[in-house]
Order: sequence, then structure tokens, then C-alpha cells
Amino acid sequence: MPQSNSEPSKIELVVFCGFLMALSGFSVDVMLPAFTVMASDLETPVASVQLTISVFAITFGLSQIVYGPVSDRFGRKPTLAVGLGIFLVGSVFAAFSTDIFWVLFGRALQGIGGAAAPVLGRAIMRDTHSGKDLARAMATMMTIFAIGPIVAPLVGYSLMASASWRYIFLAMGILAFGLSLFNALRYRETIAAKNVEALNFSGIKNAISSVFGHWQSRYFMMCAALGYCALFTFLGNSPIVYETEFGVKGLEFSVLFSATAFGIVFGHAVNKNLIRRLGIVKMLRLSSLILFLTTSLMFILAVTGTLGPWSLTVLLFLFNTSFLSVISNSASLTMDPHPTHAGLASAVFGSLTSASGAIFLALSAGFVDGDALTYAALMMLSTLATFAALMAFSPDKRKLSIE
Repeated sequence: MPQSNSEPSKIELVVFCGFLMALSGFSVDVMLPAFTVMASDLETPVASVQLTISVFAITFGLSQIVYGPVSDRFGRKPTLAVGLGIFLVGSVFAAFSTDIFWVLFGRALQGIGGAAAPVLGRAIMRDTHSGKDLARAMATMMTIFAIGPIVAPLVGYSLMASASWRYIFLAMGILAFGLSLFNALRYRETIAAKNVEALNFSGIKNAISSVFGHWQSRYFMMCAALGYCALFTFLGNSPIVYETEFGVKGLEFSVLFSATAFGIVFGHAVNKNLIRRLGIVKMLRLSSLILFLTTSLMFILAVTGTLGPWSLTVLLFLFNTSFLSVISNSASLTMDPHPTHAGLASAVFGSLTSASGAIFLALSAGFVDGDALTYAALMMLSTLATFAALMAFSPDKRKLSIE
């Protein structure tokens, strides 16, 4: 397929990488309105349908570690083409499956292929930005990412109501196909020099050791992993909590859930501007404090029996204003010290954080079972751990690569 001779601008690359990041969020949130309908149609418990989130997230998280070194060796462009192709096959497979087992198999393929998107999105940003510019580019990219959570529930409900839940998987495939076209026609390779040692065992070992061995990368990956536990609790349990506790489902749930995602847009607009004034560490602490206060209020309202669908939606909106600020800033701090193996650094970050959240969801889903109090308690404990970890960091004793 011929490629355009003109080179995409940095803005085009940021938008492209934002949509690469959005693929994962869209692929999770677009399914949320269809849980009960899928369970009925496939004659399986709702808990089994919830596994479509866990299976996707676990394979998505673990597979990221592969794409990093592969992209450092062969380039971002061909690696992304392979990943998006696998995702597309998984989308079609799940769409035409008649048994929950094969739907989950299709979701596993989506996770394996879709893992390339965020790894390469972050790596492309590191290829073309550094320092505070990287942090601001990441913030802009994550604002574009918010499009996925905003439109996904409404798209999912519309397709389910007008046709079938199967069209939801086809919609995921269409998004992946569009990204594949941009990759083929517009994206020009951004890696400065392919690392011929990237796939050597010793090279991978040394690169991973350098990421985990760098105090800055290690510390902020841990903080992000704790935050992801709250995110996956939010994503995996919200549809059941809204329906079980408040009788909210279908279009009403889709509208309320989409409304919470506008918090991402607002939060990242603030984050991008405040990074200049406060610095990245103070911004991280402020964001994590908002997360903890928001989930604490959610817990208090649940304990007193005054938590309702609208108050929960407002609190989740506030949660979204700050969550991805923590993640994007932590990703910048993790990756910035590793320009020569940005792909692998991105992969390690994505694998550790996504897998941590997915495993936490798989272990805790049975405890929540639609109960708002347990749901709020798990989110509060996760955000408390994130806030405590960030407050424990002493910038006076450690020199950051991003000032």
C-alpha cells in the first residue's frame, strides 16, 4: 500500500497516538451496556460475561512486554501493523461466536493484538518528545484518549438496541482498521535507530534491568500500578453496581457512564497547564489527593445509604478528572530516562500496570457482586495506597530527569 510522501506533523502524531491509546478504553467501555443482554443470549451467568473485561485486560497487559523490544528491533510501523491485524481477527472471531468460551477466546486475541497500540503510542511520543514536552504531549494524548470512554457506552448501547451485541465487536474492528490505514498511509517511522540487540536475551535482560533498576522508573510504575487497581474496580463493576443498587441499565446507564468520561477531558486540560506551574511531582500528588478524597466520599455515602446514581456519577466524573493525570505523568517519569529503548520501557510500564489492575479485578469481582459499599471500599483503599506512595516520595533527596 503506498505511503504519503508528506511527513505527519507532531500534532498529527499526538492525535494518532491518542487514538491508539483510545483503542483499549473503547474496547472495554463499549461492552459495558451489553453485559446482561450477552449473558441472556449466550445462556451464561453475568459473572462469565464480566470475564470479557478481565481476559482482555490480562492478555492486553502481559502482551505489551513483547511489542516493546520487537518495535525497538524492527521499528514501530511494522510492529503496529501486526498488532492491529491480530486485534482485527479477534474482533471478527468474537462477533460470530455462539459460546461464551469462544467470545473469551476472541477477547484474548483482541488483548494480545491491542497491546501493541498503547506501547507504540507511548514509544512514538518518546521518540519525538522529551522532558516537559513529553509530559505535555502525554497529557494531550490522554485527552484524546478520553474520546473512547465518552462515546463507547453510547455506541455500545446503540448497536445493541438497534441490531445485536455482536455489532459491538465489529465496531472495535472498524476502529482498528482505521488506525491500520493511518499507519500504512501517513505514519513515518520515528525510531531514530533500530536496536539490533533488542531481541537478544542479554539485550532484553539488560534493558529490563535498566528500567527496573532506575529508581525513578521503578517508583512511578509502582504508583501507577496501585492506581490501576482503582480503575479496573471502577470499570469492571460499575455496570453491575448501577443495575443492582439503583436499577439503572441500558440507555440511562450508557448516558451516565459517558458523562463520567468528560472528567478526563477537563482533568487533562488542567493537568497540561498546571504541570508548568506546579511541576510534575506536585501535580501527581494533587491528582492522587483528589482521587482519595473522591473515593472516600463515595464510601461515606455508601455507608450512610445515601449514595445514588447521580451522586455516584458526579463522583466518578471527579475520579476521572485526576486518574489519568496520575497515569500519564507516571508514564512520562517512567519512560523519560530510557530514550534508547523507549519501546521496551513503554511495554514494561504497560504490562506491569495493566496486569496489576486486571488481576486485582479478577480477585475482587466476586467480593463486589454489585454491592456499592464493597465497590467504594476497594476504590478508596486503592487510591489511598496511590496517594500514600506519592506522598512518601521525597523530591529533595532524588533528582528527577524531568524538572
